[in-house]
Amino acid sequence: MFRSKTTELPPCPQRPSWEDMEEDLRNSKKSDVVFNFAKTTLDSKGSQEERRPSNADSEATEAGSKDASEEEMFQLAVEFVERNDSLIASAEKLAEESERLREVSESLRETVEEVKKQALVAIDGC
Repeated sequence: MFRSKTTELPPCPQRPSWEDMEEDLRNSKKSDVVFNFAKTTLDSKGSQEERRPSNADSEATEAGSKDASEEEMFQLAVEFVERNDSLIASAEKLAEESERLREVSESLRETVEEVKKQALVAIDGC
């Protein structure tokens, strides 16, 4: 009666192959920020042949290089997300400080007007 039902989760999906990831990058739209970030990073690292191990290497080395490349891409994605979060936080802080500056500026303007009125009264009184 009070037993909780155990739900079986489906198996994890297969990781995409290197070729699938490169195809996704090539076919990405310009509005996709993450793919464009990865595209520029991959372009700066050189051609596909320079990034991937040669066929002469053993399969273990190839798998290790693939994992390293995937790990490198993951680290780049993590760095991008951290910088994006920092940028958003900075933009929010800038908006708050900008509003504060507007308030201080308006207060200063009112104070200047008040001082001008007092100076005119003092001059007229002499």
